[in-house]
Amino acid sequence: MLPSSTTRVRRTFALLLLACSCTGTLSFFQAPTPHSTQHATSSPPPLVPRLVRMDASPSSTATPTPIPSAVTTDNARGQHREACEDALSLYKRMRADDDPYMSTQLHTALDVVEQALRLYGPSHVFASYNGGKDAVVVMHLLRVTLAHHVQAHELDEPSFSSSPSSLPPSIPRPRLVYFEQPSTEFPEVKSLVTQTTQRYDLDLRVYQDIPFAQGLKACIESEGGAPLAFLLGTRKGDPNCKEQETFAPSSTWMPAFMRVNPILNWTYGEIWHFLRRFDLPYCSLYDQGYTSLGKVDDTRPNPP
Repeated sequence: MLPSSTTRVRRTFALLLLACSCTGTLSFFQAPTPHSTQHATSSPPPLVPRLVRMDASPSSTATPTPIPSAVTTDNARGQHREACEDALSLYKRMRADDDPYMSTQLHTALDVVEQALRLYGPSHVFASYNGGKDAVVVMHLLRVTLAHHVQAHELDEPSFSSSPSSLPPSIPRPRLVYFEQPSTEFPEVKSLVTQTTQRYDLDLRVYQDIPFAQGLKACIESEGGAPLAFLLGTRKGDPNCKEQETFAPSSTWMPAFMRVNPILNWTYGEIWHFLRRFDLPYCSLYDQGYTSLGKVDDTRPNPP
């Protein structure tokens, strides 16, 4: 009999902890292939990351305000209770869902995110968010599981009296990073990212015109070098997936942190089934014939 998904996740934890104790380091992404168009073969010149904060407070404007890269965007204020209660309600719907098509995949993904929050803590778990369908799924998995985690552990208020609908007074906001290239970004993608940041009261960092690895390094340094986990939308069959598991440490050419892949075994159909079953917003370009979203200069819709 094959081991269950939960058993495989637990075995992966044990192997990762053993490896970390032996090597004293964590490594992350696979090294780029010779045909990769995302990273040059020669070392790029040092860049100063442009970090902006998408503040979802009602008084903010749609235009993010630049902040110095040395300033962290930690949860200086708690999440609005309405946003957290909405996420908690959605979490309960997901856990109660018995859809035979994908309930097992969904419950396993929620378990993976909960393990990441338990191991690293809410302030040290980020999701990579670029407005694509897979990233949208991961964003929702993080925000709903974080709401459940907050309620279950009564963060910041250990003596807070718990009830089925109770939440502590101070609620950490879901943390995400967005690597933006303004000159080649679809306006529809940017619009979705901005709207969902405001709607769900997300703590979003935007790194503009900077390579992925350098942006991650800047993010880690802004957290004082603390071990971080990044939730990604990687799925089996993706070009960069290779032999990744649900929890995968970085490769040596990347900064040291943990890659978490909650939807690693989801299919294309399950992604869309999830978004439509729970009536979640997605980028309008998908309704115009686009299957996947890159940049305006290298992405075209499918022919009619």
